Amino acid sequence: MTNNFTRAISKKLKELYPTYKIYVDKIMQGFNEPCFFIKVVYNNLDKKLDRKRHRELSYDVMCFMDKNDQAINFDYQDVVDNLQENLELITVDTKDYRTKDKESDVVDDVLHFKFKLNLSVYKEKDITSDIGEVEGIDTSLKWGEFNWKKKR
Repeated sequence: MTNNFTRAISKKLKELYPTYKIYVDKIMQGFNEPCFFIKVVYNNLDKKLDRKRHRELSYDVMCFMDKNDQAINFDYQDVVDNLQENLELITVDTKDYRTKDKESDVVDDVLHFKFKLNLSVYKEKDITSDIGEVEGIDTSLKWGEFNWKKKR
C-alpha cells in the first residue's frame, strides 16, 4: 500500500517537473541536479475497532538544485509554492487522499518538503474463521423435517 502512494507522488512530480530525475530507493552517487528524492519517513498502522485500521504515512520530498545557481532560494520557493498547491491531493486507484501538515525547509542547500497522509483502511474479513467446522448435520433431510435423534 505504501508503495502505491510513493508511486503516485513520483508520478505527480514527473508531471510537474518532467526534466527532473526522481529517485525513490536511494540517490545514486554522482547524481545530476535538479532532481527529487522521495523518502518515507514514518509508516505506522494502528488497530481500531474490529477490522478497521488507521495508517499514517509521513513523507520527505527532497529537491536538489544546482548549488552554483545564485537564485537557488528563489528557485526553492517556486518549488515549495508549486508542491503546496499540487500535492494537496494524492490520487491512488482513482481515490483522492488529502495531505496534511505540509512544511518545508532548506538544510545544506537541499529543500525538504514534508507532509503526512492519514488513511482509514479495513482488513479483509476471513469468512472461514466465522463459519468453523460443522459436524453431525444430516444432509438427507428435506425442508421441514427434523431428526432429533442424538448420535452416540
